Amino acid sequence: MRLASQITRSAVGAKHGKGFSPTLAEEKPVTMTRKRRYEYYIDEEGSWFCEGQPVQDRELLVLLSRSLVKRGGRYLVACEGEVHPVTVVDAPLVVRHVHREVGPGGELKRVEIELVDGRREALQAGSLEISSEHILYCRATPRGLRTRFSRPAYYELMRHLEMEGDFERFYLVIQGKRHFIRGTGE
Repeated sequence: MRLASQITRSAVGAKHGKGFSPTLAEEKPVTMTRKRRYEYYIDEEGSWFCEGQPVQDRELLVLLSRSLVKRGGRYLVACEGEVHPVTVVDAPLVVRHVHREVGPGGELKRVEIELVDGRREALQAGSLEISSEHILYCRATPRGLRTRFSRPAYYELMRHLEMEGDFERFYLVIQGKRHFIRGTGE
């Protein structure tokens, strides 16, 4: 299904409520011969918007998130031969949950992150960085996209934070290895 078709159907379904079956007249925009360029926006919490309207369809959200690329310093949705620009307030992906495997002594054995779109992957601990506003980031997905931790995910991971010196350097120990958290300007 073409991205434009899925977006139009999602918008029509949202407009008329769940279970709506559009008439042929309302489906007509789906069969446009000219491709439309959609403008997407991702807010600081990882919520997607299309043409100013929230993307509420879960399948569409997953499709958009997994089609996200960065080219020439710009974020784009590249899917099914279509390319649409994405304006990102902070980071294009957000960690919703942190899943930890903890040893008997409380040490971290494994850490997985769960993104807003439901993907789970091992934390790339060497990519951890923190902003001056205490916002934690890492790199995620095979594309290495910048990913912001939600507040609950941040606090879950920070329970395992250790310090070297007097508030000089912070790190996590995962499988006995120290992973220092850099400042975003470093």
